[in-house]
Amino acid sequence: MFLIILFRVALLKYFIIISPIIILLLVKVCCTRDLKIHIFLSIILIAFLTSNYFITTNANGNQIQADLEKITNDYNNQHIISGPFEAPKFAQFLWQEKPYFIWFQDYQASINNESTIREYNIEFNSKIPLKNKLKISAYFNRFNNKTYENIILVTQLSKEDFPELENYNLDKCYEVLCVYS
Repeated sequence: MFLIILFRVALLKYFIIISPIIILLLVKVCCTRDLKIHIFLSIILIAFLTSNYFITTNANGNQIQADLEKITNDYNNQHIISGPFEAPKFAQFLWQEKPYFIWFQDYQASINNESTIREYNIEFNSKIPLKNKLKISAYFNRFNNKTYENIILVTQLSKEDFPELENYNLDKCYEVLCVYS
């Protein structure tokens, strides 16, 4: 039961609130040997669940960094569009003030002259008839309605993983990254 609460991050606060009570109740039942076993199992479980935060699984990080440095030298752009969800990864490898990495979703919204990137709606359906219906909406709007000129697209993804690449022309491929215009 409590592992389910651990895996759901939104419910982690309830686990933290309840855990001191659980510890107080277990102290009365457990002996020292059981406590040592539980501590050992907890350390293994914590190491397994948090290993992604400490161990990098990106084996070609140095190649990405080298490619990004070559791209900034070859193309003198202030803004670079990254593939879907690649902007933070590229920004972590290139610690410079410029170029700015633009999310592909933001670029698509600027092309289509849209200010909203994503929208979420939650409606509550009551089992009893009510006069009003509760609806909660959340919108993710672009920070500024900026348009981008003479911009390149840099991605690590293939055309199978990123079908929008069909609309772009391949300029140059480096070791890991490819540049499209």
